[in-house]
Amino acid sequence: MTTTLLAECVEDAAEQGWDAGVMVWEYPDAAAPWIEAVRSLAFPE
Repeated sequence: MTTTLLAECVEDAAEQGWDAGVMVWEYPDAAAPWIEAVRSLAFPE
């Protein structure tokens, strides 16, 4: 799953009232830059 697709899913869920976290333990490439990319796309400041 790309960072863009995951961010879209998180954003859609948040718009529907979802307020949980994102588990990335199954993503071997989910290092800090990957997580930052998802966060910045899903929850832009």
